[in-house]
Amino acid sequence: PVSLKMISGKEYDLNEILDKLLGFIFDKYLILKSVPPQQIENEYHNSLYRLMEWHNYIVNDLEITARITGTNAYGQLELETKANEVKTCDLKEVKFLI
Repeated sequence: PVSLKMISGKEYDLNEILDKLLGFIFDKYLILKSVPPQQIENEYHNSLYRLMEWHNYIVNDLEITARITGTNAYGQLELETKANEVKTCDLKEVKFLI
């Protein structure tokens, strides 16, 4: 395991860090609570890595050329192939080739 102290050589007040972290999380929660769910979903989809860009992926041990079109209601990643076939992937079912 690696700690902040090991990396920086400084001592940290863990209670102070915890208070700051909880404050940050609470502030973000209040923002999310005030925004319509559709806006949150839109912002999430717009920030997806490689959204609407053609790239090579490995899906179920097969290399395909596809683009990420978004996620479905279950949070699964949706990819569209050049043959207009939609591939729905759970976590760890798709590998990004770089």
